[in-house]
Amino acid sequence: MVYAAARRAEKMSDLAAKGARTIQMDVTNEASMVAGFDRIAKETGGVDILVNNAGYGSYGAIEDVPLDEARRQFEVNLFGAARLTQLVLPGMRNRQFGRIVNVSSMGGKVYTGFAIIEPGGITTPWGDISADNLRKTSGNGVYRDRAEKTAASMKKMYASGSLSSPQVVAAAIVRAVTAKRPKTRYPIGYMARPSILIRTLLGDRIFDRLITAMM
Repeated sequence: MVYAAARRAEKMSDLAAKGARTIQMDVTNEASMVAGFDRIAKETGGVDILVNNAGYGSYGAIEDVPLDEARRQFEVNLFGAARLTQLVLPGMRNRQFGRIVNVSSMGGKVYTGFAIIEPGGITTPWGDISADNLRKTSGNGVYRDRAEKTAASMKKMYASGSLSSPQVVAAAIVRAVTAKRPKTRYPIGYMARPSILIRTLLGDRIFDRLITAMM
């Protein structure tokens, strides 16, 4: 049985139609995570595979970003995943089986300006959300010109049709959870491997100049 959890459970009607059981869950709320886990454990006996996929892009100049917003993003993108991992690990250990997949981003190795945590090249609402947040945070301050150029560039990229579909991520997750010896990392999607390679070959200074010119 597959369970899908999100803050807005109504957005997962397509998954429910395919047989998934949907759960309303907020990964910044301890009670919400525990309740979701307890329901799954009660109905199925435990979690065999956990896919940590919650996350969003928060963009803005560090001078402009409220620290409460930065803390919230870490709660969503990092600590929520860590807490769910804590909840499922004891059962996995008892059953002597389990897989945990953390969906992050090539942004951990390839960065751009204004990014606290950034998306990869996958066709999702992430790009528009990030660009809108950048304009909201830094669109009227001293960084407004560069912020607007960066936001426009993000909007253009996500509307270009050149990004990879979410299915490539799903396929990689399936490979990871079914492989006898899964890889530590699966760089996938539009420009993931080339970007990481370029970052490695160019070094910090040249890569910084290249990203600044592109954005």
